[in-house]
Amino acid sequence: MTTTTGERQFDTGAGKFCNGCGEYKPLEGYHRQGDTRDGRRTRCRVCVAEQAAIWRARNREELRAKAAEYRARPGHKEQARANTAAWRKRQEMSK
Repeated sequence: MTTTTGERQFDTGAGKFCNGCGEYKPLEGYHRQGDTRDGRRTRCRVCVAEQAAIWRARNREELRAKAAEYRARPGHKEQARANTAAWRKRQEMSK
């Protein structure tokens, strides 16, 4: 069933318009977000990825500084290994 509201036509099926590009896409084209009515984000996966790439490009030096600070901390490798081991254990338990 299709309804018209203003300029846009809404298919009441499994899709929505992206607030970034304005295109109508199926719900699989959106990341999940539990606190919204339809359970999906307002921007499609493509728009989110583009926005993230722009943000990373603008904040490159800050990101590099944070990474260097993290690597300089004593014991960061051991903590990373412990985190990975805990994640693997959770994955095994969920099977």
